[in-house]
Amino acid sequence: MSSAPVRTFVTIVMNLLVVAAVLTTVRIFVRYFGVLESSGPGEAIVVASNPFVASVGFQDVRSPYAGVFDVNATVSIVGILLVEWLLSVVRTRI
Repeated sequence: MSSAPVRTFVTIVMNLLVVAAVLTTVRIFVRYFGVLESSGPGEAIVVASNPFVASVGFQDVRSPYAGVFDVNATVSIVGILLVEWLLSVVRTRI
């Protein structure tokens, strides 16, 4: 049995996780600067990245730019990239 379809599926999932991590990183940047978060595109980015942010119980930290540093999003990025790395290990072994 060929493992090519499984490798392809794992690769697609890995790529989607990288996109989620990049979108969540942009969310951190947008929320850090309050003016960006209050704009239309900024609000869209925050709403689009909401499914990828785990609520781990940390409070946001106020930034000097009328925004907040989203600690939960930061922890979520670490988790997303950890899962992506684990999938890369799985992909190399199949």
